[in-house]
Amino acid sequence: MDLLEIKLRGRIPSKKNSRRNYRGNSIPSAKFVEWHDRNRASLVEWLPTTGWRAPESPVSVSILFEFPDMGKADLSNKAESVMDLLVDCGILRDDSWRFVPELLLRFAGEDKLSKNPLTIVRIGRYDSGEGQ
Repeated sequence: MDLLEIKLRGRIPSKKNSRRNYRGNSIPSAKFVEWHDRNRASLVEWLPTTGWRAPESPVSVSILFEFPDMGKADLSNKAESVMDLLVDCGILRDDSWRFVPELLLRFAGEDKLSKNPLTIVRIGRYDSGEGQ
């Protein structure tokens, strides 16, 4: 059972690739910062309408990615960008294994028509399988 479903549109830039050096510090690319700020603003505005509170107990997170083309893309880099966004918006308390012991990533194909790919994030109850 999903507790929350989030739909993100557009290409998700990697947070760790294409970093810039600024005064001796490594900072994310301008594309990542723009994507993060835009999505953070819309999620922070939408979140109160859901009644969502970041869970105290562990959750399962499933991320389904469409890509705008069949070029090279790394699911784990994209997932890191999404997970950091979820934490920064207060959707998750933390993205460590203590709060997210199950992270499922799936490639859903290419969005050939609109070139505006969809990423679907589902946060659900975590079943540790203990007691079975």
